[in-house]
Amino acid sequence: MNRSRSELEPANIIRRGAAFLLDSLLILVFALFVLLLSIGVDSIIPFHAKMEQSYLFRHAISLVTLTLPVILFFTALEKGKHRATPGKKWMEIKLSETGERSSCLLRNILKFLPWEIAHTTYHLYPDFFLTGEITGIGEVFGISLSYLLMLIYIATVLFRRDKKAPHDLISGTQVIKN
Repeated sequence: MNRSRSELEPANIIRRGAAFLLDSLLILVFALFVLLLSIGVDSIIPFHAKMEQSYLFRHAISLVTLTLPVILFFTALEKGKHRATPGKKWMEIKLSETGERSSCLLRNILKFLPWEIAHTTYHLYPDFFLTGEITGIGEVFGISLSYLLMLIYIATVLFRRDKKAPHDLISGTQVIKN
């Protein structure tokens, strides 16, 4: 497929960052909805106590009700007609699949990996987030890894000429001007 030069012009860091912040607000609204729904369901079928007792149960509930829906929602929107999440649409940027084996799903799994690492850390060490007290290397490693990946993502967009983040490089995608 022949693409014009302007069609592949990378979106700048400001537009990408603003789009991510707007999308993050949508995720926050969704997370609050899931929390309220969870409280309602717990009043009928008590399961919060089981979540407190089991890391695996706590993490599975979080993965199925929050992380997977967000990843699938972003993937569907970026594969859809506008090729953009609401934040990207507002910032007039979109996703382009530039590789022969491009994958929006892989892109979003990798994009949200730091978030999921933070979730995993939280579910393994909930007391750290409530008290701030570090009781082991796990809290330090999990949170540090999450922040390190985010910094790498930002740095690659800042310093690469094509403005591709690691998740774009690996998945054969690029965020471009609309």
